[in-house]
Amino acid sequence: ESLDLYTAVAKEAGIENRDTIKKVVMPYSYGASIASLVRSSGLRRYDVKAILKIVDHLLPITAFLDHISGEAELTPSDAYKWTLPDGFEVNHEYKGANFVRSGTFTAVIEGTIRTDERKMINALAPNIIHSIDAYHARLIVQEANFEVVPIHDSFGCHSSNVPELRDIILRTFKQILDEDVMNSILKQLEFEPIDYTPDSSLVTNHYMFQ
Repeated sequence: ESLDLYTAVAKEAGIENRDTIKKVVMPYSYGASIASLVRSSGLRRYDVKAILKIVDHLLPITAFLDHISGEAELTPSDAYKWTLPDGFEVNHEYKGANFVRSGTFTAVIEGTIRTDERKMINALAPNIIHSIDAYHARLIVQEANFEVVPIHDSFGCHSSNVPELRDIILRTFKQILDEDVMNSILKQLEFEPIDYTPDSSLVTNHYMFQ
């Protein structure tokens, strides 16, 4: 039986609603806290933790988040930079400052701008994933010889082009896995690589596109 991650977790957790699982798993993979997951999903804290335990058994998201934050702690920087295979350059930095406000007017107090190290570290893993998502979106648009309307990670096209668009999505997913883009980024950041073998056969799972 072919299952995507959300459906597989829902099945193991005994929860029929796939969307409920998605409200936990997706934000968590981008660094959301347990408290925010409880609020967004409407589930009890106990249930959220149980779902995340199942997720980590199927896909080690926690290990990935911990790996990135741990490496960032060991390799502090004012800005983390990497380049995607198509030449797009990413500059990851967060600045904090003290402000003065008067009515609707806001101004930065001179000399108070500083690097927000904690926010940089917490947002690094999500932004690495975002950059790979964006790379995939660019590949799709470049590959298509017909009009495509992208909205974040969704793509619209004329109904006659749907089969070809789906083929492009699958092919470019496989390209990203074969290029091992994740470890390419980690190498540029001088982080330890993630020990995994990308499985490009996963892109044949049609549940990924529901």
